[in-house]
Amino acid sequence: ENRLKPAAGPKSVLQVLNSSLNRRQNITMGASALPIIIFSAIFGVIGIVLPIVAPKGPNRGIVQCVLILTAATCWLFWLCCYMAQMNPLIGPKLHQNTILIMAREWGNPLPDMDGYHPEH
Repeated sequence: ENRLKPAAGPKSVLQVLNSSLNRRQNITMGASALPIIIFSAIFGVIGIVLPIVAPKGPNRGIVQCVLILTAATCWLFWLCCYMAQMNPLIGPKLHQNTILIMAREWGNPLPDMDGYHPEH
């Protein structure tokens, strides 16, 4: 069966670097359960246990409300920051020379760029 293949255009330096890195190591990012469990437990203690043991007094209801709201908002803020790091929307903007030097120094020479020498 003869299928037409799309014409392969010139690859950018980033595409070559990414393919070179992915061949040598498996780069994965994701959430680890341990930090989520630890921080949920910390904020759970602040928002659930501390309001129960709040000292009796005229402002006990306010103290309980403050503790619950503090724990909930801090936990939500931490969770959003943690999740934003798993799949960043914006990556570093590197100059082509920087990419080539990084590839060479990290032992990932770029096969398509053998004759290229970075400018200073």
